[in-house]
Amino acid sequence: MYKFISNMMRSAVNEAVDKMIKRMARDPYTENLFEWIPVTKKEGLINMIENVMRATQGKPPERPWGSHLHLSPWEKILFNPVHL
Repeated sequence: MYKFISNMMRSAVNEAVDKMIKRMARDPYTENLFEWIPVTKKEGLINMIENVMRATQGKPPERPWGSHLHLSPWEKILFNPVHL
């Protein structure tokens, strides 16, 4: 019984993965959902979602509490190697 259920699950997952790979391979670049992965790696998830919000709404998202980047006070001191 376990082997029967295992084979059914394997065939169902195999079918779903096959459809997903075919879709990723055939979709045009501008409509391909797989392209979100490299964009997320390069840009970061928060910035990517904000850019999507800007594109759909036509204006920047409102930030009630300021930026999501919180820098250390030590980063305000910038050293120029020429002056050292």
